[in-house]
Amino acid sequence: MTDDSDPYDPYTNRDVEKPISDIGAFILLVKCIIGIGVLALPLAFSYSGAILGIFLLILTSCIFIHGIHLLIYSMVECSRRTRVGYTNLPDSMVYAFSQGPKCFKYISKGAGLLGDVVLCLSAYLVCVVYLVFASSSTKVLVELYFPAIDIRFYIFIIGLVAIPPFCIMYLKYLIPFNFVANILIYSAFAMMSGYIFHDLPPFRDRNSFGDIAEIPKFLVRVIFSVTSVGVMLAIEKRMAKPQNFLGWFGIVNSAFLLVIITYIIFGFFGYWRYGNDVKGHITRNLPHEPFSIITTSSQTGYGRSSSLHHRRLSVDSPLRIRGDRYHNVALLEQKWQPEASPAKGAHIANLLYDTRNPECNCPS
Repeated sequence: MTDDSDPYDPYTNRDVEKPISDIGAFILLVKCIIGIGVLALPLAFSYSGAILGIFLLILTSCIFIHGIHLLIYSMVECSRRTRVGYTNLPDSMVYAFSQGPKCFKYISKGAGLLGDVVLCLSAYLVCVVYLVFASSSTKVLVELYFPAIDIRFYIFIIGLVAIPPFCIMYLKYLIPFNFVANILIYSAFAMMSGYIFHDLPPFRDRNSFGDIAEIPKFLVRVIFSVTSVGVMLAIEKRMAKPQNFLGWFGIVNSAFLLVIITYIIFGFFGYWRYGNDVKGHITRNLPHEPFSIITTSSQTGYGRSSSLHHRRLSVDSPLRIRGDRYHNVALLEQKWQPEASPAKGAHIANLLYDTRNPECNCPS
């Protein structure tokens, strides 16, 4: 064991090939934290309640951040004691167990193997979840215009498309893609917020504090939303100045601050908007019709946006069938000018609804 007063600094002795800057690390970290788990946060808030959900989300995130700090500090200490620039997680576990009590020394190699298994298994499962989610979302979009195909076909195609990006070895080359991805993610959040913030029900209709028996369901979804240990370790390893990764104003805390604010807004208002009717992913609650139809119909008195949501009024395909008659939706959309005639616009909107639902009597 090396003396604790040893001045050896692993950071200055770390040889990084193609290092990434602090800004690049921030971009990568934000992207690796924000994933499809954010879409399940409104459902998580339905288990915990609106107010308790905010507190538990902040508490869970702080515990996770503290754990990441302890893990990386421990890995750096192992590097300092072994006098190497960087020690990965499995090697750090082997060294740490070998320096402990005698009973732990016998299982040190097993601990290192366990570290490898945990990292590989977590990365594999996350990739599977993303692949299935991307395939199911693409399937829903494509089937609006084309015949239905088995979801396994989409999984196969998207899996093949994802192989080339997976072969990129250096995180530095992924920064531009992650930057664009972050812009697209927050743009999608902004577009979904138009539906979420429109016509919010009274807050008194929502639970501030949920059932204690439902809290584990909340925690499972929150932990899945914030956990990205393997990617965080990879980012810290590739940084040009890895000492800036931790600390009060480090990359981890800065990225998590942005993510936590995003999660609170998305989860809180998503639950406020849909309540206990919120789906596993909030995208399933969003209506298919353009947002302008919802706002126009609610302003002209031809049905509230919430009722239109349940009607699933859709103008997303060129033709709709009504009995044995075909209506040209594109032509109706051209005639629909709510700015010039709100009443006529609402009438055409309800005509589009009648096209799909001839058995319903809607106002005209």
